[in-house]
Amino acid sequence: MKSNDKKKFYETLWFCILMLFVFAPIGIFLLWKYKYFPVRVNVVLSVVTAVLFVVFLATPSDSATPYMDEQQESSDSPIASNAPADADSSSQYSADPLPPAPSFEYDALQQLYLDLDPNMGYEDMLSLVQSTNLPYSEEKYNGSRKVQVAFTDGCTVQRHKKENGDYLEIIYEYIDGENSANDVLSKYSFGTCAYVPSDSDLCLISHVSGAYFSYYEPGNYISDLGKKLDLDKNMSKKEQLEYYFLNK
Repeated sequence: MKSNDKKKFYETLWFCILMLFVFAPIGIFLLWKYKYFPVRVNVVLSVVTAVLFVVFLATPSDSATPYMDEQQESSDSPIASNAPADADSSSQYSADPLPPAPSFEYDALQQLYLDLDPNMGYEDMLSLVQSTNLPYSEEKYNGSRKVQVAFTDGCTVQRHKKENGDYLEIIYEYIDGENSANDVLSKYSFGTCAYVPSDSDLCLISHVSGAYFSYYEPGNYISDLGKKLDLDKNMSKKEQLEYYFLNK
């Protein structure tokens, strides 16, 4: 009867050493299963090959990078293009031009509405109004002053306007806690400016302080027949006018 003492290949030392460097987990398993070396040697071999295996796995492979770079360069090369070199392909692939943004011409009253700066003092505001050569009226109320500017004298009448036409209201509020009867112009500050066109039910309001009808919080508003529209109060005065031009 023949003895079956011949080792299988995976039980041999050479296969164990090979696996330690090819795939460390299998090599370490075989190292401890078949005990080719003393325990101390097994520990050293296991630690070293395990560390090398982890480092190998953690290192990214850059082998594909040159190929990808070469492909990118070739795709950017004019030689690789399917279109003839002298073909005018710009018109084929260029996007359709965007429609031009709407442009509006402002009349003198609308331009004054844009030019009014809430940081202006009362006298500076009045100088700006006078520089337009537009008719205006100026009246003092309890705690405020109001200037009304228009294209005709009849539209500058504040309490009972005689004519139908565009006008601009500019209201300055007297400083809180002081008697406005003293009427010191330097103690007035910007309150509200309202542009009221005659060709629309819209009204553009730029409010900073005081109370203007139901407007108490600072912001730029648009009303329709006196009703406040649900629009962003942080819109600019130019955006207000753009809305007016498009929706009047």
